[in-house]
Amino acid sequence: MLQLVTLKVNQTIVKESDMDTFFSYDTPICSRMVDGEVVLYTDWCYSPTTSKYRSQFLNGETTKETQKKLDEGTYTLRRPYAKD
Repeated sequence: MLQLVTLKVNQTIVKESDMDTFFSYDTPICSRMVDGEVVLYTDWCYSPTTSKYRSQFLNGETTKETQKKLDEGTYTLRRPYAKD
């Protein structure tokens, strides 16, 4: 079942059975899969406001911590709506 959770105006989480995805406006920022995998999309660090809500979505993780996990390969970076 699909569920929408509004954090603030233009900050939304879409909850699906296999993942949750954080959107800023209509742009996907990051997804968290049920197995713990995290996928960041190209606008993951677009603005201070986007970063603030992305941090909340990722349980308080700072931008530096997120960047480190991306650099280490713990997180994956994808273009939104790209077919892999």
